[in-house]
Amino acid sequence: MEFLTTDAYIQDLALAQMRLFQLEAYDALHYAIATYHHYDYFATLDGDFVHTLYNQDPDPASITKIIKIA
Repeated sequence: MEFLTTDAYIQDLALAQMRLFQLEAYDALHYAIATYHHYDYFATLDGDFVHTLYNQDPDPASITKIIKIA
């Protein structure tokens, strides 16, 4: 188990994702932490988690992939 912390950069990244991808605050913060730490996958139970970011990044290998569970 690893405990992750946030800093001003992650908070700014979360705010940018809220605006760009229309994410809710908690979704944006969790996704910002995952992308900041270069995780390959981000699993979520949130069925309405948007994934328009796949259409916006020219290199799909460079983004964290979202896995929807349930």
